[in-house]
Amino acid sequence: MKRKKIAIALTGMLALPLWMSTAAAEFSIDGKVHASIDFMSNDDEDSANDDSTLALSSNASRIRFKGDEQINDDLSAHFQAEFEFFADTGGWDTDDRNDRNTFVGLTGGFGTIDLGRIDTPYKQAYEDMFGDTRADVEAIIGSIDGAVDFEERVANQIQYTSPDLNGAKVKVGYSLGVDATEDDLPKAAEPDNTMLSAAVLYGQGPLSLSAAIEQYKTGTGGDEDPEAMKMSGGWDFGQGTKVSVIYEDIDNGDDDARSAFYISGSHKLSDTMKLMAAVGQADDLDSTDESGASHFALGLSNKLAKNTEVYALYASVSNDDNARYRLKGVGRPDDPTTGYTQSAFSLGIVHKFGGKLM
Repeated sequence: MKRKKIAIALTGMLALPLWMSTAAAEFSIDGKVHASIDFMSNDDEDSANDDSTLALSSNASRIRFKGDEQINDDLSAHFQAEFEFFADTGGWDTDDRNDRNTFVGLTGGFGTIDLGRIDTPYKQAYEDMFGDTRADVEAIIGSIDGAVDFEERVANQIQYTSPDLNGAKVKVGYSLGVDATEDDLPKAAEPDNTMLSAAVLYGQGPLSLSAAIEQYKTGTGGDEDPEAMKMSGGWDFGQGTKVSVIYEDIDNGDDDARSAFYISGSHKLSDTMKLMAAVGQADDLDSTDESGASHFALGLSNKLAKNTEVYALYASVSNDDNARYRLKGVGRPDDPTTGYTQSAFSLGIVHKFGGKLM
Protein backbone atom coordinates (compact mmCIF):
# COMPACT_ATOMS: atom_id res chain seq x y z
CA MET A 1 0.00 0.00 0.00
CA LYS A 2 2.86 2.40 0.79
CA ARG A 3 4.32 1.73 -2.67
CA LYS A 4 0.94 2.51 -4.18
CA LYS A 5 0.79 5.84 -2.30
CA ILE A 6 4.31 6.74 -3.45
CA ALA A 7 3.42 5.89 -7.05
CA ILE A 8 0.36 8.14 -6.89
CA ALA A 9 2.40 11.00 -5.45
CA LEU A 10 5.11 10.64 -8.15
CA THR A 11 2.48 10.55 -10.87
CA GLY A 12 1.00 13.77 -9.51
CA MET A 13 4.40 15.48 -9.43
CA LEU A 14 5.12 14.45 -13.02
CA ALA A 15 1.73 15.80 -14.08
CA LEU A 16 2.31 19.25 -12.55
CA PRO A 17 4.19 20.70 -15.54
CA LEU A 18 1.39 19.57 -17.87
CA TRP A 19 -1.28 21.23 -15.72
CA MET A 20 0.75 24.40 -15.19
CA SER A 21 1.35 24.75 -18.93
CA THR A 22 -2.39 24.94 -19.57
CA ALA A 23 -3.48 28.43 -20.53
CA ALA A 24 -5.50 30.38 -17.96
CA ALA A 25 -5.07 27.62 -15.38
CA GLU A 26 -4.13 28.09 -11.74
CA PHE A 27 -2.63 25.51 -9.41
CA SER A 28 -1.87 25.69 -5.69
CA ILE A 29 -0.77 23.49 -2.81
CA ASP A 30 -1.77 24.12 0.78
CA GLY A 31 -2.59 22.29 4.00
CA LYS A 32 -1.88 22.22 7.68
CA VAL A 33 0.08 20.28 10.28
CA HIS A 34 -1.83 19.87 13.54
CA ALA A 35 -0.31 18.00 16.48
CA SER A 36 -1.22 17.94 20.17
CA ILE A 37 -0.10 16.45 23.46
CA ASP A 38 -3.21 14.94 25.08
CA PHE A 39 -3.82 13.68 28.57
CA MET A 40 -7.01 11.61 28.35
CA SER A 41 -8.95 10.00 31.16
CA ASN A 42 -11.80 7.52 31.14
CA ASP A 43 -13.28 7.97 34.60
CA ASP A 44 -15.40 4.81 34.89
CA GLU A 45 -16.93 3.74 38.20
CA ASP A 46 -15.81 0.21 37.43
CA SER A 47 -12.08 0.17 38.26
CA ALA A 48 -11.52 -2.53 35.63
CA ASN A 49 -12.53 -0.05 32.91
CA ASP A 50 -10.98 3.07 34.42
CA ASP A 51 -7.98 4.18 32.38
CA SER A 52 -5.89 7.22 31.48
CA THR A 53 -3.08 7.90 29.04
CA LEU A 54 -0.71 10.57 27.74
CA ALA A 55 -0.39 10.65 23.96
CA LEU A 56 0.99 12.64 21.04
CA SER A 57 -1.72 13.00 18.40
CA SER A 58 -1.98 14.15 14.82
CA ASN A 59 -5.33 15.85 14.23
CA ALA A 60 -6.40 15.73 10.59
CA SER A 61 -3.02 16.99 9.31
CA ARG A 62 -3.34 17.18 5.54
CA ILE A 63 -2.01 18.42 2.23
CA ARG A 64 -4.29 19.70 -0.52
CA PHE A 65 -3.79 20.16 -4.25
CA LYS A 66 -6.18 22.60 -5.95
CA GLY A 67 -6.56 23.91 -9.45
CA ASP A 68 -9.00 25.82 -11.62
CA GLU A 69 -9.28 26.82 -15.23
CA GLN A 70 -11.39 29.52 -16.86
CA ILE A 71 -13.19 27.88 -19.77
CA ASN A 72 -15.00 31.00 -20.95
CA ASP A 73 -16.56 34.13 -19.45
CA ASP A 74 -19.41 32.12 -17.96
CA LEU A 75 -17.85 28.80 -16.99
CA SER A 76 -14.82 27.52 -15.06
CA ALA A 77 -13.58 24.08 -14.00
CA HIS A 78 -11.87 23.17 -10.73
CA PHE A 79 -10.53 20.21 -8.81
CA GLN A 80 -9.28 19.37 -5.33
CA ALA A 81 -7.33 16.36 -4.05
CA GLU A 82 -6.69 16.25 -0.31
CA PHE A 83 -4.68 13.67 1.62
CA GLU A 84 -4.18 13.06 5.33
CA PHE A 85 -0.81 12.41 6.90
CA PHE A 86 0.22 11.76 10.48
CA ALA A 87 2.41 14.34 12.20
CA ASP A 88 2.93 12.02 15.19
CA THR A 89 4.36 9.02 13.29
CA GLY A 90 5.41 10.59 10.00
CA GLY A 91 3.25 8.23 7.96
CA TRP A 92 0.46 8.62 5.43
CA ASP A 93 -3.10 7.40 5.59
CA THR A 94 -2.73 3.87 4.20
CA ASP A 95 -6.42 3.02 3.79
CA ASP A 96 -7.44 1.81 0.36
CA ARG A 97 -9.56 4.92 -0.11
CA ASN A 98 -8.61 8.48 0.79
CA ASP A 99 -11.26 9.93 3.11
CA ARG A 100 -10.53 13.65 2.66
CA ASN A 101 -12.40 16.11 0.41
CA THR A 102 -11.51 15.13 -3.16
CA PHE A 103 -13.62 16.21 -6.12
CA VAL A 104 -13.88 17.83 -9.55
CA GLY A 105 -16.50 20.34 -10.63
CA LEU A 106 -17.84 23.21 -12.71
CA THR A 107 -18.87 26.73 -11.66
CA GLY A 108 -21.02 29.17 -13.60
CA GLY A 109 -24.02 31.44 -13.29
CA PHE A 110 -26.06 28.40 -12.28
CA GLY A 111 -23.88 27.81 -9.20
CA THR A 112 -21.40 24.96 -8.62
CA ILE A 113 -21.62 21.23 -9.23
CA ASP A 114 -19.00 18.96 -7.63
CA LEU A 115 -18.46 15.20 -8.02
CA GLY A 116 -16.46 13.12 -5.53
CA ARG A 117 -16.00 12.63 -1.77
CA ILE A 118 -17.24 15.81 -0.10
CA ASP A 119 -18.41 17.09 3.28
CA THR A 120 -22.20 16.73 3.18
CA PRO A 121 -24.32 19.90 3.20
CA TYR A 122 -25.44 18.76 6.67
CA LYS A 123 -21.84 18.84 7.91
CA GLN A 124 -21.17 22.19 6.23
CA ALA A 125 -24.15 23.80 7.97
CA TYR A 126 -22.06 24.64 11.04
CA GLU A 127 -18.42 25.69 11.52
CA ASP A 128 -16.96 24.30 14.73
CA MET A 129 -14.48 26.52 16.60
CA PHE A 130 -13.09 23.37 18.27
CA GLY A 131 -12.92 21.37 15.04
CA ASP A 132 -10.32 18.57 14.79
CA THR A 133 -9.52 18.71 18.53
CA ARG A 134 -10.57 16.64 21.54
CA ALA A 135 -13.29 19.28 22.13
CA ASP A 136 -14.86 18.75 18.68
CA VAL A 137 -18.62 19.30 18.41
CA GLU A 138 -19.00 15.66 17.31
CA ALA A 139 -18.98 14.62 20.98
CA ILE A 140 -22.71 15.47 20.79
CA ILE A 141 -23.76 16.89 17.42
CA GLY A 142 -24.08 14.30 14.64
CA SER A 143 -23.70 11.51 17.21
CA ILE A 144 -26.27 9.17 18.69
CA ASP A 145 -25.03 7.20 21.71
CA GLY A 146 -21.42 7.78 20.67
CA ALA A 147 -21.74 6.65 17.03
CA VAL A 148 -21.17 9.56 14.64
CA ASP A 149 -23.71 8.73 11.94
CA PHE A 150 -23.94 12.28 10.60
CA GLU A 151 -21.41 15.16 10.30
CA GLU A 152 -19.78 12.99 7.64
CA ARG A 153 -17.73 13.26 4.46
CA VAL A 154 -19.47 11.02 1.95
CA ALA A 155 -18.13 9.38 -1.21
CA ASN A 156 -19.75 8.99 -4.64
CA GLN A 157 -21.51 12.30 -4.10
CA ILE A 158 -23.06 14.76 -6.53
CA GLN A 159 -23.27 18.12 -4.75
CA TYR A 160 -24.88 21.35 -5.95
CA THR A 161 -24.25 24.79 -4.43
CA SER A 162 -26.42 27.69 -5.56
CA PRO A 163 -25.04 31.14 -6.36
CA ASP A 164 -25.37 33.76 -3.64
CA LEU A 165 -29.04 34.61 -3.06
CA ASN A 166 -28.91 37.89 -1.11
CA GLY A 167 -26.78 36.37 1.61
CA ALA A 168 -28.20 32.84 1.36
CA LYS A 169 -26.88 29.70 -0.32
CA VAL A 170 -28.58 26.35 -0.94
CA LYS A 171 -26.58 23.13 -0.93
CA VAL A 172 -27.89 19.70 -2.00
CA GLY A 173 -25.87 16.49 -2.04
CA TYR A 174 -26.78 12.98 -3.17
CA SER A 175 -24.55 9.92 -2.85
CA LEU A 176 -25.04 7.10 -5.33
CA GLY A 177 -23.31 4.68 -2.96
CA VAL A 178 -22.05 5.73 0.48
CA ASP A 179 -19.69 2.76 0.84
CA ALA A 180 -19.37 1.71 -2.81
CA THR A 181 -15.92 1.20 -4.30
CA GLU A 182 -14.73 1.32 -7.90
CA ASP A 183 -15.68 -2.36 -8.16
CA ASP A 184 -19.32 -1.84 -7.18
CA LEU A 185 -22.19 -1.03 -9.52
CA PRO A 186 -25.33 0.71 -8.23
CA LYS A 187 -28.43 -1.46 -8.14
CA ALA A 188 -31.13 0.60 -9.79
CA ALA A 189 -33.90 -1.70 -8.52
CA GLU A 190 -32.55 -1.63 -4.95
CA PRO A 191 -31.39 1.94 -4.15
CA ASP A 192 -29.82 0.97 -0.82
CA ASN A 193 -26.85 2.64 0.81
CA THR A 194 -27.54 6.07 -0.67
CA MET A 195 -27.66 9.47 1.00
CA LEU A 196 -29.57 12.71 0.50
CA SER A 197 -28.43 15.87 2.29
CA ALA A 198 -29.58 19.48 1.96
CA ALA A 199 -28.85 22.74 3.73
CA VAL A 200 -29.69 26.43 3.55
CA LEU A 201 -26.99 28.77 4.86
CA TYR A 202 -27.50 32.48 5.45
CA GLY A 203 -25.02 35.15 6.51
CA GLN A 204 -25.60 38.89 6.55
CA GLY A 205 -23.83 41.33 8.82
CA PRO A 206 -23.55 39.95 12.37
CA LEU A 207 -26.20 37.25 11.81
CA SER A 208 -25.66 33.70 10.54
CA LEU A 209 -28.37 31.04 10.22
CA SER A 210 -28.54 27.51 8.83
CA ALA A 211 -30.96 24.63 8.54
CA ALA A 212 -30.08 21.15 7.28
CA ILE A 213 -31.61 17.70 6.80
CA GLU A 214 -30.02 14.37 5.91
CA GLN A 215 -31.32 10.87 5.22
CA TYR A 216 -29.59 7.56 4.51
CA LYS A 217 -31.06 4.53 2.79
CA THR A 218 -28.98 1.74 4.30
CA GLY A 219 -30.78 -1.46 3.37
CA THR A 220 -29.88 -2.89 6.79
CA GLY A 221 -33.40 -3.90 7.74
CA GLY A 222 -34.12 -1.08 10.20
CA ASP A 223 -37.68 0.06 10.74
CA GLU A 224 -36.91 3.37 9.03
CA ASP A 225 -34.07 5.12 7.23
CA PRO A 226 -31.66 7.03 9.50
CA GLU A 227 -32.33 10.76 9.30
CA ALA A 228 -31.37 13.97 11.03
CA MET A 229 -32.40 17.62 11.20
CA LYS A 230 -30.24 20.48 12.44
CA MET A 231 -30.78 24.23 12.89
CA SER A 232 -28.20 26.76 14.01
CA GLY A 233 -27.89 30.48 14.56
CA GLY A 234 -25.00 32.77 15.38
CA TRP A 235 -24.44 36.40 16.28
CA ASP A 236 -21.31 38.52 16.17
CA PHE A 237 -21.61 41.11 18.95
CA GLY A 238 -18.53 42.98 17.78
CA GLN A 239 -15.47 43.66 19.94
CA GLY A 240 -14.39 40.06 19.25
CA THR A 241 -17.38 38.30 20.85
CA LYS A 242 -19.38 35.62 18.99
CA VAL A 243 -22.08 33.18 20.14
CA SER A 244 -23.81 30.32 18.30
CA VAL A 245 -26.52 27.77 19.09
CA ILE A 246 -27.41 24.39 17.52
CA TYR A 247 -30.54 22.29 17.90
CA GLU A 248 -30.57 18.78 16.41
CA ASP A 249 -32.88 15.76 16.09
CA ILE A 250 -31.53 12.35 15.02
CA ASP A 251 -33.43 9.11 14.35
CA ASN A 252 -31.16 6.13 13.66
CA GLY A 253 -33.94 4.09 12.05
CA ASP A 254 -33.97 1.41 14.75
CA ASP A 255 -36.51 2.85 17.18
CA ASP A 256 -33.86 5.14 18.67
CA ALA A 257 -34.18 8.91 18.38
CA ARG A 258 -32.81 11.79 20.40
CA SER A 259 -32.69 15.58 20.52
CA ALA A 260 -29.64 17.66 21.40
CA PHE A 261 -28.51 21.24 21.78
CA TYR A 262 -25.08 22.87 21.70
CA ILE A 263 -24.05 26.42 22.66
CA SER A 264 -20.61 27.87 21.95
CA GLY A 265 -18.96 31.24 22.21
CA SER A 266 -15.62 32.97 21.73
CA HIS A 267 -14.11 36.26 22.83
CA LYS A 268 -10.89 37.88 21.66
CA LEU A 269 -8.75 38.85 24.63
CA SER A 270 -6.21 40.60 22.39
CA ASP A 271 -5.22 40.78 18.74
CA THR A 272 -3.77 37.26 19.00
CA MET A 273 -5.47 35.53 21.94
CA LYS A 274 -8.98 34.06 21.97
CA LEU A 275 -11.01 32.40 24.71
CA MET A 276 -13.51 29.70 23.62
CA ALA A 277 -16.16 27.73 25.49
CA ALA A 278 -18.96 25.29 24.65
CA VAL A 279 -21.64 23.22 26.38
CA GLY A 280 -23.87 20.55 24.88
CA GLN A 281 -26.56 18.13 25.96
CA ALA A 282 -27.95 14.99 24.31
CA ASP A 283 -31.36 13.92 25.60
CA ASP A 284 -32.36 10.32 26.33
CA LEU A 285 -33.03 7.94 23.46
CA ASP A 286 -36.75 7.35 22.99
CA SER A 287 -36.26 3.67 23.79
CA THR A 288 -33.89 3.96 26.77
CA ASP A 289 -34.02 5.92 30.02
CA GLU A 290 -30.84 7.49 31.38
CA SER A 291 -29.19 7.42 27.93
CA GLY A 292 -28.26 11.08 27.54
CA ALA A 293 -24.94 12.89 27.96
CA SER A 294 -23.52 16.35 28.62
CA HIS A 295 -20.45 17.97 27.06
CA PHE A 296 -18.23 20.83 28.19
CA ALA A 297 -15.21 22.47 26.55
CA LEU A 298 -12.98 25.41 27.42
CA GLY A 299 -10.02 26.57 25.37
CA LEU A 300 -7.48 29.36 24.89
CA SER A 301 -5.68 29.96 21.60
CA ASN A 302 -2.79 32.25 20.72
CA LYS A 303 -1.92 33.15 17.15
CA LEU A 304 1.87 33.41 17.08
CA ALA A 305 2.01 34.42 13.41
CA LYS A 306 -0.20 34.51 10.33
CA ASN A 307 0.00 30.75 9.83
CA THR A 308 0.91 29.44 13.29
CA GLU A 309 -1.35 28.99 16.32
CA VAL A 310 -0.96 27.27 19.70
CA TYR A 311 -3.76 26.33 22.07
CA ALA A 312 -4.66 24.74 25.36
CA LEU A 313 -8.06 23.17 26.03
CA TYR A 314 -10.04 21.01 28.40
CA ALA A 315 -13.01 18.91 27.28
CA SER A 316 -15.28 16.37 28.92
CA VAL A 317 -18.34 14.26 28.17
CA SER A 318 -20.40 12.85 31.05
CA ASN A 319 -22.67 9.93 30.24
CA ASP A 320 -25.87 8.98 32.01
CA ASP A 321 -26.08 5.42 33.34
CA ASN A 322 -27.01 3.87 29.98
CA ALA A 323 -25.10 6.11 27.54
CA ARG A 324 -21.82 5.67 25.61
CA TYR A 325 -20.97 9.10 24.13
CA ARG A 326 -17.29 9.98 23.74
CA LEU A 327 -14.85 12.75 22.87
CA LYS A 328 -13.53 12.84 19.33
CA GLY A 329 -10.41 10.73 18.91
CA VAL A 330 -10.74 9.12 22.34
CA GLY A 331 -11.52 5.42 22.61
CA ARG A 332 -14.22 4.14 24.92
CA PRO A 333 -14.52 1.02 27.10
CA ASP A 334 -15.61 -2.20 25.44
CA ASP A 335 -19.32 -2.99 25.16
CA PRO A 336 -21.47 -3.08 27.18
CA THR A 337 -19.79 -0.52 29.49
CA THR A 338 -21.90 2.63 29.95
CA GLY A 339 -22.16 5.58 32.29
CA TYR A 340 -18.49 6.63 32.21
CA THR A 341 -17.06 10.17 32.04
CA GLN A 342 -14.32 11.04 29.56
CA SER A 343 -12.04 14.06 29.86
CA ALA A 344 -9.05 15.40 27.96
CA PHE A 345 -6.51 18.17 28.40
CA SER A 346 -4.65 19.15 25.25
CA LEU A 347 -1.74 21.38 24.29
CA GLY A 348 -1.58 21.79 20.53
CA ILE A 349 0.07 23.57 17.64
CA VAL A 350 -1.39 24.22 14.18
CA HIS A 351 0.75 25.42 11.28
CA LYS A 352 -0.81 26.20 7.92
CA PHE A 353 1.16 26.30 4.67
CA GLY A 354 0.54 26.90 1.02
CA GLY A 355 1.04 28.97 -2.07
CA LYS A 356 0.19 29.25 -5.75
CA LEU A 357 2.46 27.59 -8.26
CA MET A 358 0.80 29.33 -11.18
